[in-house]
Parts: sequence; structure tokens; C-alpha cells
Amino acid sequence: MRILTVPVMCLCCLLAGARTTLAQSSIDTSREDTVVNAALMITFGTTYLVQMYDAYTTVKAIRAGARELNPILAPLSDRPQAIVAVDLARATAISFAVRSIARRNRIAAIAVGAGINSAYLFVGIHNNSVANRMRAQAAPR
Repeated sequence: MRILTVPVMCLCCLLAGARTTLAQSSIDTSREDTVVNAALMITFGTTYLVQMYDAYTTVKAIRAGARELNPILAPLSDRPQAIVAVDLARATAISFAVRSIARRNRIAAIAVGAGINSAYLFVGIHNNSVANRMRAQAAPR
């Protein structure tokens, strides 16, 4: 799974930033606009990165003996590829939502994207701690 996840994540990050970069390449912007645009592109890229971290830690926790608590994703928990696909779809949906917000207010879009990414980062950290606890409980046996 690790071998497939990294190239797919890089491709998604590239595709997410390509549209923004192409759209802005012909526009003469001020220094403030450049900083805000860079922050938006970083938000788009980190969305995919955080979602792949969530998928990795979810699979790690499930393999350690945990179970998926999300009732929508529970039937897919035995297939790591499905978890990665769902998280890629989620990252794409988040990216489109942030782009939609950015049309009206780019600063708000950055804040929303950062908030969502932070929440999923905490989910990934929690998954990682669950996997470590499950492995520690299984080791003495």
C-alpha cells in the first residue's frame, strides 16, 4: 500500500495545484495576492497529504486489531485500497469546497481548509495511538 499511496498522493497534489497555477500565470498580482495564492496552494496540497496520512493510520490501526467506528466506512475496512480511494475522494471534495469558498473570500478559504486539515490530522494521530496501543496489548501474549 505504501508504494501505491505516495505516487497517487503526489499526482493528486500536482493536479490540485495545476489548475490554480495555470489560472494565475497570466494575471499580474500584488505581493499580498501572491502570498494568499501560495497559502491556498499549500492548503490544497496539505489536504491530500493529511487525507493520505489518515488512510495510512486507519489501515495501520485496523491491521493492529482495531475496528472502524465510522458506520459508512466499516464495510470497507477489510480493503485498504478502498480506504485510500475514499480518502482521496474526500480530499478532492474538500479541495473543491475550499476552491468554492475562495471565489468569495480567499482568507476564509484558507482558514476553513486549515481547520479541516487540522481536524483530520488529529484523527490520524488518534488512529496512530490506537494502533500503538493495540500492538502493545498484543505483544505480551
